[in-house]
Amino acid sequence: MFKRKGRLVLLGVVLIAVILVIVVATQGSGVTAELAVAEQTGLQTTVRGEGQTRVMERYLFTAPISGQLLRIEAQPGDSVRVGDALFRILPPPDSEQTSRVAMARLEAARSQFVRLERARDDARAMSEQANRTLERQRALAADDILSPQELEQAELAAASARRQWDGAEAALRAALADVRSAEALALTSEADRMANGIVVRAVEEGILLQITDRSGRMVMAGEPILETGNLQQLEIVVDVLSEDAVQIRPGNLVTISGWGEDLEIVGSVRYVEPSAFTKWSALGVEEQRVNIVIDLPVRDGVGDSSGPGDQPTVTDSGRLGAGYRVDAEIQVWSSEDALTVPVSAVFREEGAWFVFTLDGDTVARQEVMLGRRSSDLAEVLSGLQAGDEVVRYPTVDIAEGVVIRR
Repeated sequence: MFKRKGRLVLLGVVLIAVILVIVVATQGSGVTAELAVAEQTGLQTTVRGEGQTRVMERYLFTAPISGQLLRIEAQPGDSVRVGDALFRILPPPDSEQTSRVAMARLEAARSQFVRLERARDDARAMSEQANRTLERQRALAADDILSPQELEQAELAAASARRQWDGAEAALRAALADVRSAEALALTSEADRMANGIVVRAVEEGILLQITDRSGRMVMAGEPILETGNLQQLEIVVDVLSEDAVQIRPGNLVTISGWGEDLEIVGSVRYVEPSAFTKWSALGVEEQRVNIVIDLPVRDGVGDSSGPGDQPTVTDSGRLGAGYRVDAEIQVWSSEDALTVPVSAVFREEGAWFVFTLDGDTVARQEVMLGRRSSDLAEVLSGLQAGDEVVRYPTVDIAEGVVIRR
């Protein structure tokens, strides 16, 4: 019985010793860590943002007059050419009282015209008679039968009759204008009203982007009716933080993705808007943002092609419309020969940047000076050389002099 207990105690002591040896051996072999190598490679820094497509030349057509808009048969997406009729507006129908007043004014204008026309005819006849009398008086004066005073009176009478004729002609023209004005205000039938409508026509080739309401209805002057534009002339507007906007320059390349297909489109920055605007983020933070306007590559004479000749273009895709959402990555700096390490390898202490480098099998804390950074890589200006190994994702277990287990 006692011998059996002694063997169990001895077995337990041996097991504890083995465990202690294993623990000591494990601690002596160091800490496991993921390593990376500082290397000369290409590096790009970008500004990312969400944007939307926009038609470069968008035409908004409004009602030129207040009146009755006839039903628009066309639909959004229909093609339009220069000169095509877009919509028609008729003068508003008059009330019965207004129609009666307008008709009375028209009758009065017509009566006035007839009266002045007869007065003009009388004035013309009197002027012609005065001219004939003047010719006879001149013949008598040549034979010394008529005194110079009587000839002068005949000449004055003829001139006065001519002026009365001219005055009657002017009054008749004014009366004719009054008649036409009264006729315009007093449409005598629905056919006359239909004939006096205003047709608004397209000024550029493209498509109908949107129609406010296709139904026939009464509209006010200046009310928006429809919009047209050319989807072969698209641009992209991306809003970025103002501190990022100062790094962006016209001509910077932009990679467009997330527009509905796996293909990427390469465009370029046309301009940076000079004024910022305030926008609240999803977290409720007030931000100053700036619009960046980006040109898309196009072909077939529509615009200048950007980027490689085999990349997708607006013409090739044929599916981008106005107001579509896209993701944009704007390149603000690039280098083909930058010394880089993973961003996950650097950490900041006391206002400086550090990495853990490998000196043999042990870790050394090394201060570095960083330059540009991307989402994955950081440029090292000093403190490291190409080929140096650094620790990625340094944890609290890693410190100066710690052995790294490979």
